[in-house]
Amino acid sequence: MSIQSDDHCVICLEVSGSDENKPIYHLTCGHQFHVLCLYKWRLISQTCPLCRGVFEISSEIYRKCPVELLREIVDIQRQIERDLMEEVRSLTVEIENMRHLYMHFWPDDLN
Repeated sequence: MSIQSDDHCVICLEVSGSDENKPIYHLTCGHQFHVLCLYKWRLISQTCPLCRGVFEISSEIYRKCPVELLREIVDIQRQIERDLMEEVRSLTVEIENMRHLYMHFWPDDLN
């Protein structure tokens, strides 16, 4: 099996179009991928996994998706949002700790 084959999604390596619950999306560069695979790929890269051409995902991509797939995408997005909020909280605490430490050693600098 060639990973560049038109009949395989090179992200998950499954046969493209073999499952109607895994719709295919064609990028402008001509390469095709499962919608969910492309969605997950887009979270880490804005370039095609094969040719590295920059791509945009049209809202059209979601119109052909089964409801279960859309739910999975929403769940992934919610998890990302929770992770980001936790990271913000963690960084806020870290900044506050650094500020207190700074005030301890250089109290006159912050006035």
